[in-house]
Amino acid sequence: MTTQISRRFLLGGGLALMGGTALANAPTTAMRPEARGSEARGAPLPTPDQIIAQAKLSGDVSFAVVDAATGEPVASRDAVRFQPPASVTKAVTAAFVLDRLPQDFRFKTRLLHTGTVEDGVITGDLILLGGGDPTLETKHLTAMVRTLRAVGIWQVKGRFIVSGGGFPRLFELDPQQPPQVGYNPAVSGLNLNFNRVRFDWVRGEGGRYDMTMQATGPEFAPDTPVSRMVTAPRDLPIYTHRMRGNTEEWSVARSALGKEGGRWLPTRVPELYTGEAFAGIARALGIQIPPPQIGTAPADTTELTRHESGSVPEILRDMLIFSTNLTAEVVGFAASDQPSLPTSAKALTEWARGQGIGGAFADHSGLSEFSRVTAQGLANFMVAQAGGKLPDVMRSVALRKKGSKAEVPGVFVRAKTGSLNFVSTLAGYLETPNRTLAFAIVTADMLRRGAIKPGDRERPAGGGTWAKSSRSLQYDLLRLWAQDQPS
Repeated sequence: MTTQISRRFLLGGGLALMGGTALANAPTTAMRPEARGSEARGAPLPTPDQIIAQAKLSGDVSFAVVDAATGEPVASRDAVRFQPPASVTKAVTAAFVLDRLPQDFRFKTRLLHTGTVEDGVITGDLILLGGGDPTLETKHLTAMVRTLRAVGIWQVKGRFIVSGGGFPRLFELDPQQPPQVGYNPAVSGLNLNFNRVRFDWVRGEGGRYDMTMQATGPEFAPDTPVSRMVTAPRDLPIYTHRMRGNTEEWSVARSALGKEGGRWLPTRVPELYTGEAFAGIARALGIQIPPPQIGTAPADTTELTRHESGSVPEILRDMLIFSTNLTAEVVGFAASDQPSLPTSAKALTEWARGQGIGGAFADHSGLSEFSRVTAQGLANFMVAQAGGKLPDVMRSVALRKKGSKAEVPGVFVRAKTGSLNFVSTLAGYLETPNRTLAFAIVTADMLRRGAIKPGDRERPAGGGTWAKSSRSLQYDLLRLWAQDQPS
């Protein structure tokens, strides 16, 4: 079943959840830090407003800073403005998952069969049954196939069934995204390579292109016929995509290809994509196996082998570092135990309200622009989580001096970034020798975001420059707060 977020979700009650935001006694105006020690440096510290003015960033800038140990407000600016949190949502999802799932929980992908095994031949069906693992890769399928060879199996006489095992199914995360962006894949109980297919091309003699669509891995790169690509004599759009039954038909503008190249594209039929990759590896290793077909696992089966994911903390650490949308949605579903994205996002929203966040979440990854939170709410959330499990799965990096690789002595940032077109967020912890600050900074130019044409959403004009300026502004603010420390 395909589930999509609609405006009706927010307009019909999602935004009603924004009432009752815990503000932690937030100041209503920006507080200028007392620049202790600044006299010794010969000049006072700039104010946040001066830093923001110098950045010349279009749109709105909101922030909230709170002492993580005491909850005492330190500084704020426009902190109750509702804005999209972007991928900072993943930090909220991570805390939600850590609260709801056992630490030793692991996603399982199982290889089953019906019938008997006689002289290396499976007389019944072979079933690849997914359990939602968002980290399954081609190398893991290769290990499962090698297990079949190790026990002497060389043929499957019945069907080869691929199944998501009843896990929630999404055709895509956000229907507003361009079709080719790899960060907007399908979600299923059977996922592979973050549900991305590798498209490579080389221009040959006569200007014709040799193109492949593969589940590329370190040892094998099996073809995946479920995704097909042709070139088209046009300039725009660069990519088009449509479904014909369970086959994905792609076209690419020939003028955009050049001599050679490659990129990852999303797949909308991850069960078949995974099954075709498995079958291709099996055939390469001498196992006769039929093409995959989507189905359900019979009740009476025998397990041949399985692959288990890493632990929940391991998965979440990688999710926060690499900001993988598929992982966020899968672990969010697993934690909420809900059948659809709207109901799962509602469960996240209700849980987050108890952690100091008002607003509403439309997904678990932050890809949707329809989520809304405040900087104050995010800072409150970080205070609530300061003594819990979340900081342990967030990467800590040294704060660097402006324009230099040199580190600010003893100061570290443990935070999650978030980016949408003309939206940039940063929230987490600023750790100094004297205290730890919980903070959230949200910058957004929703007018410029709303003016982007559909064909320009992958790389809108000015988007990269705006994002770079926003990130520079955010770290200038962190450097300011790192200097303003109690004696």
